[in-house]
Amino acid sequence: MVKFISIKHSSFVSTHKKYGFCRLRIAKIKFLWYNVLIGLLYHTRAGVARDFLQNPKDFSSPKGVFMSNYQYCFWDLDGTLTDSAPGITHSVRYAMEQMGKPVPPEQDLTCFIGPPLLYSFENYLGLSPADSQLAVDHYRVCYRAGAMLECNVYEGVRETLEELNRRGIVCVLATCKPHEFANAIIEHFDLKKYFAYVSGPEMDGTRNEKHEVITYALENLGIPTPDVVLMVGDRRDDVVGAARCHMDCVGVEWGFGTEQELIDAGAKEVVFKPLELLRFFEG
Repeated sequence: MVKFISIKHSSFVSTHKKYGFCRLRIAKIKFLWYNVLIGLLYHTRAGVARDFLQNPKDFSSPKGVFMSNYQYCFWDLDGTLTDSAPGITHSVRYAMEQMGKPVPPEQDLTCFIGPPLLYSFENYLGLSPADSQLAVDHYRVCYRAGAMLECNVYEGVRETLEELNRRGIVCVLATCKPHEFANAIIEHFDLKKYFAYVSGPEMDGTRNEKHEVITYALENLGIPTPDVVLMVGDRRDDVVGAARCHMDCVGVEWGFGTEQELIDAGAKEVVFKPLELLRFFEG
């Protein structure tokens, strides 16, 4: 404890001692606070370093301390790049009509956007496996005849793709739509130039699941580790497929899934406009 000294003399010397002592006391207090601040700074920096070592992926988030290390952006097609509802529902109606089956209301057919067709005909319309395959065949007749082009590119998508390309991010299309159709659609809308690779199923159903499509792209592009890839999609299948490949997925709200569906599936985050995706590729 610091003890005050009583100075009774009023001489210049005693006054000098008095003020000299005060200056010394102030200096000691400043020195004490300096050490406290240095200690706080040290422990704070040590804490940040410790957190980084324990959870380095937290710091690659656009909201984290460090910049993202994503080098690839894998895109879904239906409901992410394009509003494809008109062409898909048109083709489903056509297939059911050709088979003499009841045609569900238009609003009940958007569930077909995203998942594989065989799965959708079996699980959403209750068809047998054999009838589902026949329905897929009818569907593709209508779709190939022109229904596949009954869609629109979402506002902001083209600008986002352009900026990602400018930043050196490699864009890949990873869709459960057969790559024959996917290529035709992105060529028609002049989007193909933005994509380094298109991964989709074969017409015979090979690579029919999302994780298979993603894995195929990873292997063919020679991507050594999936943590440099960010998947972007609008449905649960996109999020789950990415997770099976140990990849992050950002959900998009403008498609056909709901925000809650994407969150429940484990999406890294949900965005509401295409240009919001750019912040995941800062640095």
